[in-house]
Amino acid sequence: MRKRVTIVFNQPQKSRYNTRREEKAVFSVLNAVAAVRRSLEELCYDV
Repeated sequence: MRKRVTIVFNQPQKSRYNTRREEKAVFSVLNAVAAVRRSLEELCYDV
């Protein structure tokens, strides 16, 4: 039986950020969420 997991995060609105530093931060958050999702899926969790 596969376990089910939900990832909860506030998806940043890219259009609200106009500095390069803030854009990098948004990109980092989205990459981290994607990495967590991939890892959980590899462990056979439903995400």
